[in-house]
Amino acid sequence: MRSSLKKGFVSAVVSLFLLFVIKSLHVEDFLVQTIAVHAQAVKVPAQAVKVPAQAVTENITQLFQQAVEADSISKIRIVQETAERNILEREEERIMKEKKSKHLNVDKQTYKHVVPHSEFQWLHKDKTVLIYSAHFDNRDGKIKIVGFKHRFKLSTSDIELVLCRYPDKSVVPMTTLYNVSVLQPRPHLQFNTWIWSCSWTGESPPTSLSLVTQSQRVLVSRVNVTYYLFPEGTQKSKQPVVCVKPMVNNYSDAYQLIEFIESSRLWGVGKIVLYPQSIYKPVILPVLEKYRKEGYIDVHWWTPPVPMESLHAYGQKSHNQHCLYTYMYRYEWAGFIDLDELIIANEQIGNIEFMIQAGVRSLLDSVSQSNVAGFILRSQMCITSLPDDPLFNTEKGSDLCKITSFRKTNCTPAMSPGVWSKPLVNTDGTEIVDIHMIRLPRPGFTPIDLDPSIGTVHHYRALSHDSLVLAQSPQYNVLKRNTHIYKDQVKQILPSMCNFNNPNIGEMNFAD
Repeated sequence: MRSSLKKGFVSAVVSLFLLFVIKSLHVEDFLVQTIAVHAQAVKVPAQAVKVPAQAVTENITQLFQQAVEADSISKIRIVQETAERNILEREEERIMKEKKSKHLNVDKQTYKHVVPHSEFQWLHKDKTVLIYSAHFDNRDGKIKIVGFKHRFKLSTSDIELVLCRYPDKSVVPMTTLYNVSVLQPRPHLQFNTWIWSCSWTGESPPTSLSLVTQSQRVLVSRVNVTYYLFPEGTQKSKQPVVCVKPMVNNYSDAYQLIEFIESSRLWGVGKIVLYPQSIYKPVILPVLEKYRKEGYIDVHWWTPPVPMESLHAYGQKSHNQHCLYTYMYRYEWAGFIDLDELIIANEQIGNIEFMIQAGVRSLLDSVSQSNVAGFILRSQMCITSLPDDPLFNTEKGSDLCKITSFRKTNCTPAMSPGVWSKPLVNTDGTEIVDIHMIRLPRPGFTPIDLDPSIGTVHHYRALSHDSLVLAQSPQYNVLKRNTHIYKDQVKQILPSMCNFNNPNIGEMNFAD
């Protein structure tokens, strides 16, 4: 008996000693990197391995063809991204320890930024408050925290004060900035979007914060803080960034995704930000990787630990705030639309940048041009269940191929603001953006309803039978061929829309 206990004790001591050695020798880092290297050596079809590299240099037709056999690449990509993220996080901690400082010493002559990986974290064990991201807002010097709160359950934060604790150990109250609530009485939508704020008075933004109670009990140990600092005189891009509704339901419509990206680029969008939640990876991952490597899209994986049906529009109100706070330093304007929509300017205007300028020039004298919170773009429903444009069936127009925005030109007149409308916001003048409107402009700024003759949002969508009958009546049917002004350019960019048919690419059912 004693011998058995002695052996157990010795075994425990040896195990602890080995654990200490592994940690001290950074074997964990070595293992993570080894996994990533090993993943590249996994025996997968030769074509599948080549997909990421070829996606940058070869045309989209080849990209589609190889994507069908690329199921293994999704596993490799996940392992690589996890390894890279872990290494980056440890490197950030190492730098902070070496500097023995609680804040970054920012060289004001150099562009500095921190865009950490955002993760969902529960504030309490009762799972009523979900924290997603934190952002330094240089417009008012506060930290803005984005997340969700349960609509029907009383949260611990409703009873006990929550504090933001910074790396220098200073603490300030976390206060509610805004509750972007769901107005409809839908009991299955259990979470509202909430925005909180914490004041900050330091010289340079903190890289992280923790959330604690008044008794210093830790609720969330670390929330990374996103911020950008630019040298004086740095100008924001006048081409807008576009933030897109989450990709859900095993999204697989690569045709739609590529058309959306390339059409947005032609119309003058400077950057597209996507939030994939559920995608068919063999088809969609290579497309995302191609445009990510080009630097034209940014991808933020959207993985809230709650059923997606419990979030209105799949949590679009929260990620809209994340997108606004993340990109407001680099872009003067930000648009918020879905993958089945395009921001379309009048034919004579030509692109979105000129559309914004025309919108500002059209304002009444009562609104200063420098105080526009943003524009509400009215929606025109371009009905995909109606026949194609007559040009499509003629010899002249038969080369319009699969491109939806060329073929589906039977659109409704511009609807009223708030009815399927979408916001295009001035990033200096908007605090809270909703799905169809600007919820909270900053003090002194005013949202404006953009004249539909200057520009609208085209929403490509099928209609039910009753709605379809109404839409076919003359007063509800307008022929809109604005997109045809870029026909020749799009045909050159998207040849695969005309000569490739992939049976594995399906259609997405959009739900709002």
